[in-house]
Amino acid sequence: MIKKQLMVGIFPFGGKENPYTKMVAEAVEQGGNTAVPIQDTKFFPIRRASQSGVDLIHMFWPSNFYHSSTWLGTQVKRIMFADGLRCLKKLPLIYSADNLYPHDAQSSEFEIKQIQKIVNVADGIIVASNAAKEIFLRTYTIPKKTDFFIVPHCNYIGKYKDTITREQARIKLGIGPQEKVMLSLGRINKYKGLGLLSEAFFKADVKDSHLLIAGSCNQPEIIEEINKNKKLSHAKMTIHSRFIPDDEIQIYMRAADCAILSYDDIPMNPGSVILAMSFGLPVCCVNTGSVAEILGPRCLFAYQSKNLNSMVAAIHAALECQDLSARGREAYDIAVKNHSPALVASRLQQAYAEVTQ
Repeated sequence: MIKKQLMVGIFPFGGKENPYTKMVAEAVEQGGNTAVPIQDTKFFPIRRASQSGVDLIHMFWPSNFYHSSTWLGTQVKRIMFADGLRCLKKLPLIYSADNLYPHDAQSSEFEIKQIQKIVNVADGIIVASNAAKEIFLRTYTIPKKTDFFIVPHCNYIGKYKDTITREQARIKLGIGPQEKVMLSLGRINKYKGLGLLSEAFFKADVKDSHLLIAGSCNQPEIIEEINKNKKLSHAKMTIHSRFIPDDEIQIYMRAADCAILSYDDIPMNPGSVILAMSFGLPVCCVNTGSVAEILGPRCLFAYQSKNLNSMVAAIHAALECQDLSARGREAYDIAVKNHSPALVASRLQQAYAEVTQ
């Protein structure tokens, strides 16, 4: 039987600052289908997506469909959202559950209620791990017709410039060769728990340790919260509160010995973890969600969520680890094996074929 080439609507298609949907589109094409990027629109975005001539919709991050900055705008969007859901009943739909609900949700109960409406009309749900599937099942009611598909996050190997050496990166950042650097790279947002992270880092008080935080921030109070924990100790901290261009990501990654991530919510499909692995870094992170399943015990220095003492112990274990670079190489090998574009393409093709049968 000749495999049918499908027109897959990637919706909404992210911008330049988020390469994730671009990577999904590339995997769609590698799987033998055609990726159709569909942008969010001001009026009736879901209806327009459903009328774009595609064979199925692959949906991401739906909160903009029912939220606005004004009360009136919100009411209008929710009318259009209800209309869009009716349109989606006529077209195969796959929903990517990359988060349990949005990181910055004002009301998790409200967000769950809206996402449940999407789940009710979805033919398939994509999650990044078995752990993510279990978490999603505890929160949402899944229709009998709806299938789950485990599709890993594609690695970032070759996606960013990677030509700089460790020595060159450290010179650029003013970091000494003997320092043990833990890196938190990405937007500095409230849900990332960086206040608690910095408190734990200084409490760990490891000689020659350096916490490097880099990313854009539009909430100065978060920087204040991070800085208030800075105190006289053996540890250092540097904050680069700015957007990090793609070509500069290598500087921060190559200067680091370990990535450190602190989530206030549950990491279902943690792109930051995959990025760190793609540059050969082990990860210090919460032990909830998909992280432990993705990394395994050798490459993860795990701690309990929002538990200061547990975080201190994990930071101390990572910074005092004698084979940290070897564990980083193992993390890279996992990224190559379990998060390759070919594997993602194959899993997506399987999911699309099943929901369009």
